[in-house]
Amino acid sequence: VGLVGAGGLVVAMLGAQRVVCTDMPSVLPLAEENCRDNLPPDAMQRLEFASLPWGGHGADAAADLVIASDVVYDPDAHSDLARTIVGLLRGGAQLQPPAEPMAIVASQVRERGMERQFAQVAAAAGLTVRDASREYLPGRRDMHVLVLSATAAPQPRQRDRASAFPMLP
Repeated sequence: VGLVGAGGLVVAMLGAQRVVCTDMPSVLPLAEENCRDNLPPDAMQRLEFASLPWGGHGADAAADLVIASDVVYDPDAHSDLARTIVGLLRGGAQLQPPAEPMAIVASQVRERGMERQFAQVAAAAGLTVRDASREYLPGRRDMHVLVLSATAAPQPRQRDRASAFPMLP
């Protein structure tokens, strides 16, 4: 079992002013407990915990940084996840001061091709996708890192993957 809430814990320790840790409702108490056990009180005060159903985020949802860990294992959820990230990042672009919002999606490779499949869905949803696995994890084949931004307009799916995603292996 991994450390649920680890992404929020790290950014809170690095001094983020506000951190919202999201997960399924059944997991949120464990995330909060893990953060409480590992953070000083001043950092813990900057954390919030909330359920965030993919595909249907609130109209007021906004983020200048989304860190998602182990979220691309279910291809049936890729479209909802991509739509949620698009909405959060586009809302983050409206934050003051202006931000250049981005998402980092890191995952353990459980099934070959799953990250590529998510990258295709994310690009079709309007996200710019950069495979940063070799940059951040040189030599690791069991982990995958995608960096996403909401600067692209939604694109129709293209049949030629090589030209559509030259950054992916």
